[in-house]
Amino acid sequence: MSEGEVAERLRSSGYVFAPSRAGKHYWEQPGTRRLLPEAHAFTLVREEERQLLSEAGWVPVEIEGDAYWRKPDSGRLYPQGPAVDVQRAQKERDA
Repeated sequence: MSEGEVAERLRSSGYVFAPSRAGKHYWEQPGTRRLLPEAHAFTLVREEERQLLSEAGWVPVEIEGDAYWRKPDSGRLYPQGPAVDVQRAQKERDA
């Protein structure tokens, strides 16, 4: 995953970029305002995304070493990032 994709996933989960004077990439965690290194923040986001998808009925599927998520109503497979985007959009439409 590219650096830009990581930043987009973090932003879409409510994290705010907070660079240090030393040039390190920190992200402010939503709700706690804690500054986290980018890799740790991304690990937390990936876990939150997996929980969101699981709670919504999506099922993880591995095909030839690649991880996908099966959408409950259609059976279509999505990589995790796009699956989260689809789930969030559906949640907004249903609200």
